[in-house]
Amino acid sequence: LSETSTEDLCCLVCQDVFTDPVVLSCSHSFCRDCLKTWWRQKPTYDCPVCKRRSSRGDAPCNQVLKNLCESFRQQRAQRSSESLCSFHSEKLRLFCLDHQQPVCRLQRFRKTLQPQILKVKFDQTDRQEDRHEDRQEDRQEDRQEDRQEDRHEDRQEDRQEDRQEDKHEDRQEDRQEDR
Repeated sequence: LSETSTEDLCCLVCQDVFTDPVVLSCSHSFCRDCLKTWWRQKPTYDCPVCKRRSSRGDAPCNQVLKNLCESFRQQRAQRSSESLCSFHSEKLRLFCLDHQQPVCRLQRFRKTLQPQILKVKFDQTDRQEDRHEDRQEDRQEDRQEDRQEDRHEDRQEDRQEDRQEDKHEDRQEDRQEDR
């Protein structure tokens, strides 16, 4: 699979390759667990991307996407003769001194593994892959930050609208009291 299609295989909530993908009526797809977690935090079943309300609380499986993700994981595993992370299917390029075990670059963000991680030696092709993966990671982080900023702005707008509605209601109450 090409570089651009790899991004299409990533959930917009967890930023990882889909696990048990589901599709909403708006055609956006998410990992089933990511969507359930998202919906637990919201009073309505809204799409995390476009905010369109979903009529169903249990989104159907996106079987085509599931098959693509499984194929992608298999291809990625076959390309690498090195050990792969059982959680992320990433190469184990780092070594945690605290736990005395190899870890993938995604695990370095886990709090339990952060203290003492050393980079394992690797060849020039791995360095190029690392730079490519770092760029992808940066793009994903930028997109996630943009979404967070958008949500923050939306909340601010909602608060401002609420304040305006409150002022309007107060004025109406004052007028009624004056009569």
